[in-house]
Amino acid sequence: MVNTFFGDSKKEKRKYSKKELRELYQKALSAKDNREKGMLFEDFLRKFFGSIEGFEVLPRPVRTSETDIDIVIANKSDDPFLMKLGPIITIQAKNYDDENPINWHVIADSAIQASMYKSLTRLVIVATTSHLSKKGKTMTMNVQVTHNLAVIVLDRHDWEEFFNENMSPKDFLINKILKFPSKIF
Repeated sequence: MVNTFFGDSKKEKRKYSKKELRELYQKALSAKDNREKGMLFEDFLRKFFGSIEGFEVLPRPVRTSETDIDIVIANKSDDPFLMKLGPIITIQAKNYDDENPINWHVIADSAIQASMYKSLTRLVIVATTSHLSKKGKTMTMNVQVTHNLAVIVLDRHDWEEFFNENMSPKDFLINKILKFPSKIF
């Protein structure tokens, strides 16, 4: 179904080394201009998720009054676990300072915006260089219960874990999903 919906592109995927990904991440953290910080963090995320076999990062979504989704992934994976994530995965990127945690508004907005893809989306990822507030954690569970939609947050601690452990982007993502408090997949 995904190949019919998005076409069957056979692009050559570039695998980025962990060192290259770390450099992109550090560059995003150290940028001075907020707009540049955001663009660099999105670039890091596109390369990170695009290196997962079967994940196709779609061209930048068009900004409309209805959506502010940063990254849309067509999930064409033949991995049994990744197939459960649904044909579309949306990612909201937030390159915030640590003093500015991800609050419940960001979680709710990300879920609402992902709903424009209707039943094609089962997973929303909020990727941040900050951390999740307590109310944000509560909202991730509320979204799942009311919308059967998983919202996982990948925060600064998660990124450090990825860079310090011997795991691929795919293994990292699966690990984070499996640690989700309630098993939706």
